[in-house]
Formats: sequence, C-alpha cells, structure tokens
Amino acid sequence: MNITVRNKAQVPNKYIRFAKWKMRKLQEKFGQLLYTKLYVTSEGSRSPVYQITFILGVPGHDIIVKHKSEDMKSLLAVSIDRVILSLARHKDKHIEKCRLDYTPK
Repeated sequence: MNITVRNKAQVPNKYIRFAKWKMRKLQEKFGQLLYTKLYVTSEGSRSPVYQITFILGVPGHDIIVKHKSEDMKSLLAVSIDRVILSLARHKDKHIEKCRLDYTPK
C-alpha cells in the first residue's frame, strides 16, 4: 500500500507518523486499501484551524473523509474513527455485491 502525505500546515512529524501507522494497521485489518492520500492544511495564523483529508483508494470509487478542528490531536482521532467507519461500510457493501453477483450453476 502506498501512502502519500501533503503537509502544507507544517504540523509536527509525530502526527504524520501516527496517521501512517494507523493506515497500515487498517490495511492489515480490512485488506482492501490500495493506496492512501493524506492532505493536511491550515487556515488562519493566530489560532489555526487544521483541515485533514483522507483519500482512500479501495476497489470501486475512492472514499474521501474530511474534517476541521483547532486541535490536531482530536482532529486525528475523529478522522481516523470516520475512516474506520467508512471502510467497514464499504466492506459490507462490497461483500453484499459479491453475494448478489454470485449465481451457482
């Protein structure tokens, strides 16, 4: 699995390493991630509002998860929870589609 990171907000590297580690663990768990793109941007200068975008390459259409927050730690926690939820939903839909496509002979 390929993980691409665009850190335009210049957040500390520990957050990026944590997100990459979580994505690798999710790839092991779900087994359907082909690639992941992670974009981190910020708005404002005094109290920046961070925006994180995950683009998950899965069979079919890509999954896009976006969130904004002032606290980077809580932003990562919420975003990764949403990524897990999205992957679980996609896995259920993919399994149902495979069952519908299967016709015994």
